Amino acid sequence: MIALNTPAWRLRLRNINSWLLVAFGFILPFSVAADGILAGLIAFLSLLAGAEREGWRQIRQNKLVWAILGFYLLHIVGMFWTEDLASGFKLLQKESLLLFLPILMLSVKREHQRYYVLSFLAAMIVQVALSYAIWFGVVPPFNIATLPDPVPFMGHITYNPFLAIAIYFLLYFLVFDKSVGKGVKALAFFLFVACSINMFITQGRAGQVAYFVMLVVVVFQYYHRYALKAALISAVAVTAVFGLMYKTNGSFQERVDGVVWDLQHYDTHKGSPVGARITFAVNSFDIVQRHPLAGVGTGDFIAEYAKVDARTTQLGATTNPHNMYVLEAVQFGLLGILSLLSILLAQWHMASRSGDPFQKRFGVVLPIIFAFIMLSDTYLRGFFTTMLFVYLSAFTYRLWPEEAEG
Repeated sequence: MIALNTPAWRLRLRNINSWLLVAFGFILPFSVAADGILAGLIAFLSLLAGAEREGWRQIRQNKLVWAILGFYLLHIVGMFWTEDLASGFKLLQKESLLLFLPILMLSVKREHQRYYVLSFLAAMIVQVALSYAIWFGVVPPFNIATLPDPVPFMGHITYNPFLAIAIYFLLYFLVFDKSVGKGVKALAFFLFVACSINMFITQGRAGQVAYFVMLVVVVFQYYHRYALKAALISAVAVTAVFGLMYKTNGSFQERVDGVVWDLQHYDTHKGSPVGARITFAVNSFDIVQRHPLAGVGTGDFIAEYAKVDARTTQLGATTNPHNMYVLEAVQFGLLGILSLLSILLAQWHMASRSGDPFQKRFGVVLPIIFAFIMLSDTYLRGFFTTMLFVYLSAFTYRLWPEEAEG
C-alpha cells in the first residue's frame, strides 16, 4: 500500500490524471455536464498531487499560459469601467474555462500524447457514425438532431470545427506519421473521405471554411520547400472538393447560395444570416470608434450595442456579435484585439520552434483554424469550443525539460 503524501503516491495520482485526460478527450464532444465533472476531478487531483518544481517551472516559462492569463486578467480589469456588472461576471465565468490550461498541462504525460489525439478522434468518429445513421434513416433523429442537420450532441456551429480538427488528425496519420502501417493508413484514408463528406451534409459553414483552410495548410506542410507547387496543388484541391460538394450535395449548395444571396441583397436584408453578421460588425465599429483604446468594459457590449442599433438599423439588440475579434474590440478596444492575437501568436511561435513533428505541424494548424472560425462566432466564449481549445493546447504546447530554460 502506498502512503499518502509521498512521491510514489503523487506519481500515481499524476498517472491517473493523465488517463483521465485521455477520457476527457473522448467525452469532450458529447456532454457539457460530463466535461465539467471530469475537468473538475482532474483539477482536484492535480491540487492533491501537487507538482514537482520542474513541472511548475515549465508552466511558468510557457508563453501560451501567460498569454491566456493576460487575456483573462484583461477581462477582470475591464470590470472597473463596465456599467453592467451582472453581464460582466457572466462573461468572466465563461472565460474562466481558459484557466484550466495550466492545470491540464500539469496532467499531460509525453508518452500519452498519441492517446490524447486518438481518444478525441475516436469520439468524433462515433459522432460521424451517428450522424450518418440519422441521415440515412437507420435511427430516428434524437437529442437536438434533425434530418436536415443530423448532429445530435452539439449545434452545427460547434460540430463542424470539431470535425475539421479530427480530419486534420486523420491526414496527419495518413501523410506525416511514418510509424503508421499500411493498414492503418488505409483506414485513415477511408475515415478521411467519410468525415469529409459528413462535413458537407451538416450545416456549419465556419467548420466548412476551416476544412478548406486545413487542406491548404496540409498541402503547404507537405510541400514546405516548394511554395509555388503547394499553392497550385492547394488551389486545385480546394476547387475540386468545393465543386464536387456543390454539384452533388443539395444542402451545401443551398448554404453557399444563401451566402451569395445575403451578400448581394445586404442593403435590403440586413437581418439575413450573413447580413446580420455584417450589421453586428458595422454597428460594433461605431462603438469602437468612440472607445478605441480600452473599449466599454467587460459587460457593456449588450447595452452599448442596443443603443447603436436603436438609432441605426433597428434590427434588435444582441448578446453576441458572432465575431470574437469584434467582441474583444468593443469590450477592450485595441487592448482586446492585441490580447486575443497574443494567444494565437504564442501558439504559432511555440510550434515553429518545436522539434517535435506533431507539435510543429498541428501546433500551427490549431491557431490558424481558430483565427478563421472566430471571424464568424465567439468560439472562445462557448463551452464546447473553449474546452476543445484548452484540451488540445494542453498537450500540444506543453514544454518539456529540454525545452525549458534552466
